[in-house]
Parts: sequence; structure tokens; C-alpha cells
Amino acid sequence: MYLFPLLLSSLLPFLSGTVAQDDNIECSDSSLQTYLVSLIDVLYANGLTIYEDLLAEIVQADSGYDLLSSFESATSLTLLVPTDAAFQTAGIWSPFADQGETDLANLVAYHTLSGGWNYSSFPGSPSHGVASTMLGMASYANDTTSGSEAMQAMILMQGEGGTIVENSIYGNATTWGNPLDLSGTGLNNLVILPINTVIGFPVNLSAAVTMPTTTRSTHGLTKLTTAFDAVSSNGAAALDGVTSKGFTIFAPVDDAWTGEASTQANDSKVAPTMLGNHYTTSYSLYSAGWSSGSFPNLTVVSGQTLSITSNSSGAYIHMGTQSALILRSDITLENGVMHIIDAVLLAEDVSSSAPTTIATTNSGSATGAGTGTGAAQADATSTRSSYGSSSNGASSGASRVVAGKGAVTAMTMTLLATVIMVIQ
Repeated sequence: MYLFPLLLSSLLPFLSGTVAQDDNIECSDSSLQTYLVSLIDVLYANGLTIYEDLLAEIVQADSGYDLLSSFESATSLTLLVPTDAAFQTAGIWSPFADQGETDLANLVAYHTLSGGWNYSSFPGSPSHGVASTMLGMASYANDTTSGSEAMQAMILMQGEGGTIVENSIYGNATTWGNPLDLSGTGLNNLVILPINTVIGFPVNLSAAVTMPTTTRSTHGLTKLTTAFDAVSSNGAAALDGVTSKGFTIFAPVDDAWTGEASTQANDSKVAPTMLGNHYTTSYSLYSAGWSSGSFPNLTVVSGQTLSITSNSSGAYIHMGTQSALILRSDITLENGVMHIIDAVLLAEDVSSSAPTTIATTNSGSATGAGTGTGAAQADATSTRSSYGSSSNGASSGASRVVAGKGAVTAMTMTLLATVIMVIQ
């Protein structure tokens, strides 16, 4: 779901902020004011006037002021700046009467990547990279109780002609072939990449399962939805909430729900355990975590332990003797990440004391132990105040993308590396 509705009007070109640049930034910090004036001068000179007006608008509110202050203090950031045409298509233009100040600040935060990124930072399709944005999951979800300090991620890859392609559940957005020339501007910590689309915010799980994700799930994940409906009065929405530690789900496509999988989905005593084999509320695991070849000991809410291996034919998830191919990885959600798989991980030896309902993602309900090797976790708190520490963003973004309360391990240092993604 896009935050802003599509508004088309014959008056649109006259309503956009193309008349004059706004150097009258209202800011109590003179250093920040100088920085922002330099930024809007660059935006105006390159015809990015609606984003320019947007910055002048959000700096007047606390949330926007704090965000823009972090721009100046960051070691390196990449701004994905929608063109005026992109904003107009999305129905966003000055004076932003239909959008709240917090929503607008969240929009800017989501289009801002930690670290300085360029074309060579990413692999080409079908592989991709994972970058951390400056949008907090709890902030966007208006969550005040989970304690989550995880940041939203963005999936990026090389495009044609030096462009960078952003890939999400909505489709693709493409940057210009080259970043803006910032020489002599004093904006030494920024990379500015104009982009042809206002990128939609990640959806929650209950919306994601209704949307096309692969050629084997063009009508969504209806069988998974039905299975959740059978064990929870809220269905998949029971897993929409933000947790303190993260959320990862491995979601089977519809044609996997045959035979024993269908039987278990319709057995009220078995279904909660079977569904619990597919998700965790203890970490958000992106595919860079297994790009090195294998990833062991991922505990899910059923108590089972999963492992992941990858090779030239793709990435596979294993539970005991069962395996499933990951058809598509890294579909970002409001509260974590979803991976599409080609098989159902069946329940084994369900005890009489097994739960009769699923574990939810209500705040603080992290029921999966997630304590295997610790490598599936990262300490989001330790990097919350850091907005960049290297030229390519590899160290600044890694531990902020994964939500967890464990040691920062080797996975967090490779989280933004090239990953294998198979899309069918």
C-alpha cells in the first residue's frame, strides 16, 4: 500500500514547487541552516524542486528537524530524490496540504540510505544488495511499546547505463545514471541520486500475502492466508506488529500446499506448530546472512532449528530431512522481512501440549528463542546513533538493518554484500 494516493489534475504542473528556490529555511542552528541552503540550491539547480520544498516543509516540525540535523552530522548518506514528475504522479507537491508532517519526514527518511552508495556498490540482477535506510520500523508503524530500534531496509541492484534499481513488492524504481555533481557545495558527506518513482513504504504481512511476488504466486499466497485464518481470529494480521527483536517469515507458495501440507493446515492441533516452523519474532534475517554459503541454527517459534545453504543453483532452507528452495528473498515488510519458498515445512511429532494458536507479533512477544549461534542477530542499539562510518556504507548500515538483541557478528559485517536471489 502506498502512503499517498494517486492524484491527477490538469493544474498539477502549476501547483508544484517550480517557481523559485526557498532559501528562507527556518532553522535555529546556523550551521544546519547553511548546510540545508546549500542542499536546496543543488536541488533547485537540478530541477528537483518538490523535494527542495519538502525539506523546507519538514524542518519546521520536530521529527523533520531531527532527521535533517542527522544529515549534517552523518559521515555519509545517499539521498534517493524523486524527480518532480515522480512526486506529481504520486500526488505530492507543495504546500503538502494533504500530508502530515510526520508522514513527510518518514518519506524522506525512507529515501535516505546510510552510507555513500553508487553503481559499483551493488551487483547486477538477479543478485542484489541490502541497504539500511534512516526510517525506523517503530517510527513508521507509530509503535511506542516494542522497543524496536531496527531500521527499514531497501533492496538495490545495478541497472542499465549506470543506473541503480530499487526492487520491492511494488516493482522497480530506477535512478539517474550518475549522481549529482556536488563539487564546491560543501555537501561532502552526501551522494544524491535522482530516482523516477516515489518508493512506496513496505507493507505489513497481511497485505504482502495478497500481492504477487513470483511467477508461482501471481495471486498472492492464498493458501498461507487460509492457514493463518484457521488458527487465529486475526489471520495473518496477527503477525503485523513490530517486535523488539525483529521478524522473519519463510512463506510457501500455493502449489506447495498439497498432500500432508494440506492435511496439517486443516488440523487445528497441528497447524500452529506447522506454521511456527516458518517464522520467528527473534530476528530479521536478510539474504546476505547466508551469502557465504551456509547459515546454521536459526530457531523459529515452533522450537525447530533451520539452516540455510546456498550454491550456484540457489539458496535452500533445511529443517531436519526437509528442504525448500528460496524462490525470492528479501521482500521487506513493515516489521521485518519475507522470503518466498517452494515447499511447506511440515510439523513432526506434535505433542499433546503443543500450542493451539500461533505466536503473534504483539509488542514484546518474541517467542522464538533465536539463540542458535547468535549470528542471526545484531545489536541495533549499539549502532542507533551512527549514520555512517565508511564510504560504501558497509559497516554503518549492516548492524542497523537486522533487528536483534545479540552480539554483532560476522553476519552484520557482510549484510550488505552481494547476495544470491532466485526469482522465477
